[in-house]
Amino acid sequence: MKVTKSDGIFIIRIDKEDSVIDELIRFGRENGVKSGIIAGIGAVLNPVISYFDVHEKKYVTKEFEGEYELLSCNGNFSIKDGEVFPHLHVVLGSRNFSTIGGHLNSCRVSGAGEFFVKPLSEITIERQYNDDVGLFIWNL
Repeated sequence: MKVTKSDGIFIIRIDKEDSVIDELIRFGRENGVKSGIIAGIGAVLNPVISYFDVHEKKYVTKEFEGEYELLSCNGNFSIKDGEVFPHLHVVLGSRNFSTIGGHLNSCRVSGAGEFFVKPLSEITIERQYNDDVGLFIWNL
């Protein structure tokens, strides 16, 4: 992972074969980012994504084998159970130009991983479990 900063925004390159989630957690810890905005693009391998069924209050998870374009990755940093937590949603493009999307659980960079992080310095967003929703949501 290579990191630089301009105008208060971190510019992050996640290297080939590295885990997107693990590297963002490491970045957050090393740079003291507890809350912030995440955006990224690139190419990934074997993504595992989820869809949250609001009626059942549980995730439906699926692993997709192969390489995908990371067309859009949007999310945020917050604190969950005392740890830095990157919460990411993705849209992925396949070789046949179809797309899939959902909550990103894991993937490795297969080509490029280019991310921006805008830290929020005036607030620490913490997540707390909400029984009505069935998720850890922001405790504002």
